[in-house]
Amino acid sequence: MRFSNVEMGRMDINKRCISPFIKLMVILASLTMMGCTQLRAAKSPQPAVEKIPGINTIAIIPFQTILQETKKGGGVSCPICGNLFRSGEIIPNAEKRLTQLFYQRLNALKVYTVLPIDQAEGAVSKALYDDLKTSHLKMAVQVGKELNADAVLVGFVFRYREREGYAYSVNRPASLAFEVHLISLKEDNSIWEGSFDETQKSLSENVLKLYAFLKIGSKWLTADELAEQGVEEVLKKFPGLRRK
Repeated sequence: MRFSNVEMGRMDINKRCISPFIKLMVILASLTMMGCTQLRAAKSPQPAVEKIPGINTIAIIPFQTILQETKKGGGVSCPICGNLFRSGEIIPNAEKRLTQLFYQRLNALKVYTVLPIDQAEGAVSKALYDDLKTSHLKMAVQVGKELNADAVLVGFVFRYREREGYAYSVNRPASLAFEVHLISLKEDNSIWEGSFDETQKSLSENVLKLYAFLKIGSKWLTADELAEQGVEEVLKKFPGLRRK
């Protein structure tokens, strides 16, 4: 069977039109399957957790702000391990917000006994009164002993910048950087650390985080909302949540 040149041209046009459409459908189908897989994984029952041997009680020392003293936006280091972070604006009460988030999340897990924050605050004041020049690690150990805790969670905030704009339009997104250490009183040293360093990006800037962007409702987060996300991510690797 033979086709005229006009008919052949029409067939060629149809192929060119259909091909991009098919490619788009394949991409959308793949993304849908990925999303379904993620949802099924999220709904699956969580395995039992395994506590750190010898650690039953944890005290949380209120977060401390670490500011860059010279050049704004430069680097700052963690007082415990020396890890470097980009410094930045820290809004009022940022350290209190992070302390509360970690307390709420850890306490809700019911894996460890988490001492009330006000007890740790009192012990910190006493430690600083006894020795104003004490190091952060030494102070954490002293606070833990004062409270008869097995371990102390100490954290530092380096950047806690609020977004400029609204949920669906911003001039500048929220940006956070913090780090936490779990100090064992038996070893007088850090046995675990977790950090979060993130500036929210638009989907066009980071396509690889499509699922995360859709999960939060495709909106620009406030600093507190980004902090909640950060604490959740860090605690996924907390030693008390290691799978058996």
